[in-house]
Amino acid sequence: MNRDGFTSYPADENSHDKSNTPSETQQERKQRPEGLTLAEAINYHTDKKTGYWTASCDSDGYPHIWWEGKLRAVHRALATLAGWDIVGKVVMHIDDNPLHVRLENLRVGTQAENMADMAVKGRGVAGKANPRITPAEASVIIRQYDAGATIRQIAKDTFRSRGSIRNLIKRHQTATDDQNTAQAAFAFS
Repeated sequence: MNRDGFTSYPADENSHDKSNTPSETQQERKQRPEGLTLAEAINYHTDKKTGYWTASCDSDGYPHIWWEGKLRAVHRALATLAGWDIVGKVVMHIDDNPLHVRLENLRVGTQAENMADMAVKGRGVAGKANPRITPAEASVIIRQYDAGATIRQIAKDTFRSRGSIRNLIKRHQTATDDQNTAQAAFAFS
């Protein structure tokens, strides 16, 4: 016990002990060097062996990079740098992995081609757009979320977008909060 009355223990791997701080190379990796071209900046954040993006992604898992005051999708930036005409088109990942940003894994197509590719590969409901979430399906989704399933996992299991799952959960939470507020107000009247 020290003079303040607290027992001190040796530092473990989770402590704030200075010896456990990231190495200099790890700290440098957090901030990309200034003065790089867009191609160099993208290359800086891409794993050399796998071609996988190692920096930030948007909420749908697509890599993005802040460049010249704008947030840019990495796969589209790469296609533009390669001289591909992408205006009015989509840039698709051949292996369906948005983190794999090597140019040989990308191809340009129309939105219709992207939807057909999605159906062929079983990434969605084949042949039709997802209909509205039914009350029965919403009930199952809410139970899964309350049981600890992630929005990403629920979306994958139900072939729904993460946005639609997130919105459903927000509406449910708002309705529950409103109901609790109304019940509390009724109890005091």
